[in-house]
Amino acid sequence: MSVQPVLLSYDDLPPGSDIRREYHGELVKITVPAGEPPAAAKRVIAQAALVSGAISSWAFLLLALIVFGYFVRMNRIAGGPLNWAIAFFAIFCTAIVALVSWVRYGMKLEDLQAGRRQATVIAVTPRRLVVETSGPFDVASYDIPEEQLVGVSIGRAGVRDADGRLRKLDRLVIQLAGGRRIPLLPGRDRTELRWVARAIGRAMGVSVDV
Repeated sequence: MSVQPVLLSYDDLPPGSDIRREYHGELVKITVPAGEPPAAAKRVIAQAALVSGAISSWAFLLLALIVFGYFVRMNRIAGGPLNWAIAFFAIFCTAIVALVSWVRYGMKLEDLQAGRRQATVIAVTPRRLVVETSGPFDVASYDIPEEQLVGVSIGRAGVRDADGRLRKLDRLVIQLAGGRRIPLLPGRDRTELRWVARAIGRAMGVSVDV
């Protein structure tokens, strides 16, 4: 039987996913190439940065509101000047949230770009899991027999790159006998990670926690 590489279905992966799979008998080969984050992934982190920026700014904005109210009362501002003051205060608050959100977006995007530079190839059979990975987080090969594989899960935690920088990214976690855990595919979309985890779980008959 010839090997047939195909794109993973958009039914179970987000738009723009570049992960590919190949079938050859019992073998399933999953290729996760290095590359830039797709636009959809950038939109997700932009939305998360905006929410995070608004939440983290509330204390400062509350203090600013108290000071603003005190200033208005002390100076007995009313009528047109009050409307202008409220408008400028609203612009000020919006600018603060936008600034904090932009900084958080830059940090999240940098982490995501680092994760996407990790290239990984996974070969799965009912009896063995073979992994080759290379990039800023790890350069390693793993050959894991079925009796050593305990389960597969998805987690979000700090992962150090080659420069020792701690980056918070979603990743696939291979759980081995003895408590050892191997993190893979940092920065990939959770939908992608779920598909890979389930593919390994189905092929090798191990538990999957996604």
